[in-house]
Amino acid sequence: MPDPKGSFPDTLILAALKRAELHSGRDQDGAHYSSVVAHLGLKMGSSTGHKLRPRFREMEAAGLIRGFKRHGSVVHTATRKGERVLKAAGEVSLPESPQHRRWREAREAAGERIGSFRDGLRTLLDEGAGSLTDEATDSEAWFVFGEKVAKACKRLSSATYCLREWAEPSDKSADIEDNRRLGRRNPRNWD
Repeated sequence: MPDPKGSFPDTLILAALKRAELHSGRDQDGAHYSSVVAHLGLKMGSSTGHKLRPRFREMEAAGLIRGFKRHGSVVHTATRKGERVLKAAGEVSLPESPQHRRWREAREAAGERIGSFRDGLRTLLDEGAGSLTDEATDSEAWFVFGEKVAKACKRLSSATYCLREWAEPSDKSADIEDNRRLGRRNPRNWD
């Protein structure tokens, strides 16, 4: 972890860089600066940049990391020398990873809201049952009802997935969402 004065030891930056590369899910070297910042548990901004960017330049000058362009943007990776320094350091303690934080926050949000999602769907289904007995219900009402039910079911499905089915991610691998379940991990879609 960065110390309270904001210093960033080489080994900490190297460990964050390696984890950012690993969690990218790509089989390529290199991580964006913003990803390394996130793995250090920091927020992007001028305060962070004033302290961290000079460290990147120092580490490049020392031959510990190198920057290169991929698809028009700069990414960084550890050099062989940087790899040796990191290996010699042993276990480096990093803050919670971004992928773990997303999992934890989604799980907490699901736990807080799943009851109201169930109640909301139950209320909608009761309304629909009432409409079934009313022969005057027109097609527009059914169409709108169907959209509401679909949205409520997707919200409940997502919360259920986040609470009970999304396995806790390990820092040893990228946590990639299964294509069959795309969108279920995003509580921002609940509102």
